[in-house]
Amino acid sequence: MSNQRTQDGPAAEPLLTRRQVRLLGYAVLAGGLLWALYRCRSVFPVFLLGFLLAYIFDPVLDWLQTKGSSRSRATLLVFGVLTVLGLAAAAVLVPIIVSQVQSLVTDYGAYKATLGELASRVEGWAGRFDPSGQTLDAVREAWTKLGTYAVKLAPRVGAWIAGSVSSLFLLLVLPLITYYFMQEIDPLRARIRRLLPADYAAEIVKISGEINQMLGRYIRGQATVCLLVGASTTAVLLIQTAAFGMRYALLCGLLAGATSVVPFLGASISASVAGLIGYVTTSNSWLCAGLALGSVVGVNQLFDNVITPRIVGKSIGLHPLTVMFALMAGGALSGILGMIIAVPAAASLKALLVHVFPQLQEGRLTEKPERNTRDTGARKAPPKRRPGQKAARGRPDKPTRGQR
Repeated sequence: MSNQRTQDGPAAEPLLTRRQVRLLGYAVLAGGLLWALYRCRSVFPVFLLGFLLAYIFDPVLDWLQTKGSSRSRATLLVFGVLTVLGLAAAAVLVPIIVSQVQSLVTDYGAYKATLGELASRVEGWAGRFDPSGQTLDAVREAWTKLGTYAVKLAPRVGAWIAGSVSSLFLLLVLPLITYYFMQEIDPLRARIRRLLPADYAAEIVKISGEINQMLGRYIRGQATVCLLVGASTTAVLLIQTAAFGMRYALLCGLLAGATSVVPFLGASISASVAGLIGYVTTSNSWLCAGLALGSVVGVNQLFDNVITPRIVGKSIGLHPLTVMFALMAGGALSGILGMIIAVPAAASLKALLVHVFPQLQEGRLTEKPERNTRDTGARKAPPKRRPGQKAARGRPDKPTRGQR
């Protein structure tokens, strides 16, 4: 018996348990999915844009549903209005944009020569005010980088125009993607809620609801500001087009609207580009450049100080110092993309921290609730009655034990 036990020995354990094999399979599946998503990453921007459009107009759909309309009918109505407006805008703007881009690419050589003369003048002025040459070296380095970037950008613009067929296909698919997202955004939320753990579902839904409301107000407000900045910049530059013959007013307006989502940096880029275009495309170079630069700066100042606070309001609820720190941190981490998402990310983090630590909420430690009997519903004590005095009409007193 002992020899048999020694020869047989204990049963050999498997190399991998069933749970480990399952986890390994999930890891391989996740890796393959990530690889496939990376390979088709070029289609993500269209789907993201379609989701953002559906997200922006989701409150309109909800409002129409409260008025008795079904989700399908509300989606068809909003989608139809957006389609008509989009086709009208495309019919008016797309030919102008294509014409201006082609003209810019064609005349790039002449504009580069004019900017080279401007750079020579700037170098002369810098040499007068800074004999050491440090400022001159900095100007030369900046000009070299700008020229290198422009040389790289021109072929890309030409390739984009040449590949406009694929871009047109994506633009044609975008309305369909937006329509389906409008239909499915509420069921998608419901499915996500069903995946939440039951013990934390209510708390997670509450926090996500607060963040969703804040992000919705912010995105809709910023979209409105971008449209208004682009239209205002185009309008003021069209005045200079009529007065001095300045070109590319619409391209400058589109650039100003697109870069307005990046605080501080966007205004600097749009104003500088408008000034340079005013310099190279008119005979009154310095006058038109100064007017273009000043008008774009004025538009940005008007929006930053007056219009944007009224449209976006205090939907973010962040202190200006917090906003500045978030912008600088986002720029240091991820560049321009980091600056775009820094403010809503900081506001979302604040909403989460306030929920976890309610004492961080402003005014919670200093404000004391006022004691108001009307609000709390507390009743005043009835006045004491002398023996033999009748009770007030409509409020009979309960009999005491001696009276029963």
